[in-house]
Amino acid sequence: MTITKYKSKTIIPTTLEEAKSIAINTLNEKIDAIYTNYLTQYPEIEQASFTQKATEAFKVAKDSTLDLSETPYLTMLTGGENKELRNALATAVNEKVKFITNLEIFAVSKRDEIKAAKSIEVVEKIDTTIPSVG
Repeated sequence: MTITKYKSKTIIPTTLEEAKSIAINTLNEKIDAIYTNYLTQYPEIEQASFTQKATEAFKVAKDSTLDLSETPYLTMLTGGENKELRNALATAVNEKVKFITNLEIFAVSKRDEIKAAKSIEVVEKIDTTIPSVG
């Protein structure tokens, strides 16, 4: 049985549920640390408007000829009159969404793998090393 470090404590899981709980909590901490670090690249004002920008960027990805009035926030951020600039910003926003989505996909798939494990040994063999998702 593997000795697991979690929140600076040495834990030897004695039940499958305990092993799963430790593994999921450890995975969540890793994901949160990467996401928090990612967010530090952007001021809070940009973070606060991210959902609005992402919503509009999805529209542009679907139809780059979309009228500027259909994407008021992105249009305003790019000066209000230029589809090329708006589309370039939409592409950049979609890249940010891609990073976050890939991180979430990894977290969900590993969490599902942990939940499906049938023994402590299987839980301990699950690799939760986070790959480059950018």
